[in-house]
Amino acid sequence: MQQINWDDLHYVLVVARTGSLSASARILKVNRTTVLRRINAFEERLDYRLFERSHSGYMITPEAEQLLSNARGIERSILDLERKIAGHKLQLEGELRVTTTDSILPVVIPHLDTFHRLHPLLRVELAVTNNRLNLTRREADVAVRPTVNPPENLWGKKIAELAFAIYATSGFIKKNAGKPLAEHDWLGVDEPLSTSQPGRWLRSEIPEEKFCLRADSFIALKMAAEQGLGLALMPCHVGDDSRKLKRLGSPIPELNVGLWILTHADLIRAARIRTFIDHITTSMHNQCDALLGIKSRP
Repeated sequence: MQQINWDDLHYVLVVARTGSLSASARILKVNRTTVLRRINAFEERLDYRLFERSHSGYMITPEAEQLLSNARGIERSILDLERKIAGHKLQLEGELRVTTTDSILPVVIPHLDTFHRLHPLLRVELAVTNNRLNLTRREADVAVRPTVNPPENLWGKKIAELAFAIYATSGFIKKNAGKPLAEHDWLGVDEPLSTSQPGRWLRSEIPEEKFCLRADSFIALKMAAEQGLGLALMPCHVGDDSRKLKRLGSPIPELNVGLWILTHADLIRAARIRTFIDHITTSMHNQCDALLGIKSRP
């Protein structure tokens, strides 16, 4: 009987999830050839075809569905064990993988310097993405991100409230003075931001044909707005930081969203994770006014 190696199953699960060798290689932190070699070798050892290959990617064969289902169960058990072991580590050393979005990064990054000076043996790995990394699968240890309802399997602290407002250049505002909001050219959000509160507000308030550009990043929208392309809805700390943009009116109260720092419940007892969460929460306290769009007086 052929023995099955967990590492091989891990490669199979990642390829099945992504449907792509290149995407799998990025997640596994190896090159594309390594992923191809491991999948081919696994199939040859088992004399079992796991995937249908096509130009559009890799799809699990119907015959392999049961194996994949069993592999997912093994993965859940191993990840659960790894989290519980990691949750009992008391040393303030090792790696700490943190994920945040590109618009929140400028708020977080100043505090990483003080954290490093206080805890030089802890190495922070930063994953900046607007996609939600899966903390259950240990794609990250800690997430700093906006959310209305944190998942029940995560433990977290609410750091502050994020406010949103509409921004444009002075030239754009002057050129379009007197127009109702729905008649302006607008910059819209794309996936994954389209399902956020700002995304839903834009869909409900602005006709589809008025969006002249979409982006999956508030930083990209800020840059486009600075070129005078249209109105942009964005976090106040992003828009207020621009010398080229002016805020139209006050922040929109119904768009306020909590900024949370989150980890998996199994990891909260790990000293390195609890220390990081406490440091960021305390350090960011003084930024609450800026995040709420409250401008400091000169």
